[in-house]
Amino acid sequence: MPESQQVHGRAMELARMLTRPATRSWLQGGRHREFSVADMWLLLHLLETGPLAMSDLAHWQQVNRSTMSVQVFHLESRGLLVRTPDPGDHRVVVVHLTAEGRAAAREMADSMGRSFGAAMSRWTPAEITALEDLLSRLIGDLDAARARGGAPGEGSTP
Repeated sequence: MPESQQVHGRAMELARMLTRPATRSWLQGGRHREFSVADMWLLLHLLETGPLAMSDLAHWQQVNRSTMSVQVFHLESRGLLVRTPDPGDHRVVVVHLTAEGRAAAREMADSMGRSFGAAMSRWTPAEITALEDLLSRLIGDLDAARARGGAPGEGSTP
């Protein structure tokens, strides 16, 4: 399928662009260069969802709990996250944003919104909606294909 190969190429180009240090710094307003992509995802996810169990975070990032623990410890040592036992089950560790972590995540989210807004300032609302719809569909289809074992040729139809 040549069309899907072209999409793959453009998707990889976008992934490379969004993970370059200069682009990340621009998206983050230049204030959070010290945050890795994984740090950004985690802080922004907790801002969106609120506190989550360590196991839920590991599942969301598709890593094991020990990998998640290392990342949480890194951000916790910087005063951005705190871990507490779940009041209903003390075996469960819940991860919360601190006030500083919440402020950093909000600042990143706001800066990213402004950056994308500036980049798409000449787009029509219909173009923005179409991109959002197609990206959502692609993300869902990629996740479903991965869950199925990624059999070639399987995907959603219009």
